[in-house]
Formats: sequence, structure tokens, C-alpha cells
Amino acid sequence: MHCGFGGTGQESFRHNLRLGPAAALQVRIDQALARQPKLDGRMVAQFTIAGNGQVIASIKQSSTLASPQVEMCVVNAIKRWEFPAPTGGGLAIVSYPFTFSPAGN
Repeated sequence: MHCGFGGTGQESFRHNLRLGPAAALQVRIDQALARQPKLDGRMVAQFTIAGNGQVIASIKQSSTLASPQVEMCVVNAIKRWEFPAPTGGGLAIVSYPFTFSPAGN
């Protein structure tokens, strides 16, 4: 899928995600791991980015975490994210994986 964020495509999208919202979410993930040191698994979130760059929807697409509280935290955090507007406007639907693993793994 070519998202066309900022005119440079999927790599630009991933770069923007890692530097901004995902970096902030990593703090929350680290806090969850501190409270639940054995938390381990993968969650895929699906979210929709509007033509203005705002996330207008976010859901848990799949998860092996067995922690509804952490899953909901991720989904709710994503709803507050903003991105550069997709080139040409329109909607962009993104599926993005988050991996949780205990310290030392």
C-alpha cells in the first residue's frame, strides 16, 4: 500500500510514526511492562487517517497480549495521533504492529 504521506510514501509514514506518536506510546508500553513484567505478545492496531492528517478511528485488529487494559490504552492513544496529510487527501487505513516483550528479551 502506498500511503503518500508528505509525498514520500510508506517509508516517510513509518519515519513520522517512529519519531512522533509511536515514541510517545513507547513510554506507555514501558510503563505497562513495568507493572506487568511478564506481558508478552503482539498487537496489531488498525487506524484511519483523515485527509487533514488526524486519526478518526482506531481499533484492535488482533492481539496475543491477553491484556484488554493495555490493548485499550494503545487504541485510545492512537486516536490522539496526527500525521502529515496524505498526498491527494482522502482517507488512509493503516495496520500497524506493536510488540511487547519482557525486559531482557
